[in-house]
Amino acid sequence: MGATEHLRREHQLLRAHLRLLEVAMQMGPDASFVLREMCRSLARMLEDHIWHEAEALRPYSGQIQGLMQARMARDHADQQIVLRDVNTLLLRGFNVPTSHVVLPLAHLIDELLEHMGEEEHELFPIIDRIAAEQSQELGLTHDAIGGQEDCKTAERCGEVSV
Repeated sequence: MGATEHLRREHQLLRAHLRLLEVAMQMGPDASFVLREMCRSLARMLEDHIWHEAEALRPYSGQIQGLMQARMARDHADQQIVLRDVNTLLLRGFNVPTSHVVLPLAHLIDELLEHMGEEEHELFPIIDRIAAEQSQELGLTHDAIGGQEDCKTAERCGEVSV
C-alpha cells in the first residue's frame, strides 16, 4: 500500500459526501435542516482529514518543504472557514433563505474537489515515490548488513542466539 493510500480513500469518502450535499442543495427551501446536518458532518470529516493528512505528510516534510510552502495558500483552512460561516448561517434556522447558503456551498464543493484533485495529481505521487525510495533504501541497508538485526533490537526481542 502506498504512503498516501489512506488519504486517497478519505478523498473518495469526501467526494461521496459532497455529491450527497449537492443533491441536498437542490431540495429547496425546506432543506435547511438537512444541509445543516450534512455541513456539520462535512466539517468533522474535513477536520479529521486535515489532521490525518498532516500526520501522513510529516515524515516527508524535509523533502517536500518547497512544495508545501507553495501549497499553503491553497490549504484546507480556507475551506474550513467557509464551511464554518455556512454552518453559522444554517444555525439561524428557517430565517435564512436557502439561496444564501447554496452559493457559498457550491463554491466550497468546487474548491474541495479541485484541491483534492491537485493533491492526488501533484503531491501524492511525490510522497509515494519518496516513500518507495526510502523503503527500498531501508531494504538495501538491511540486505547490506546480511539481514542481521541491530543487536540491541534483537536483545529486546529475546532473539539473540549464542
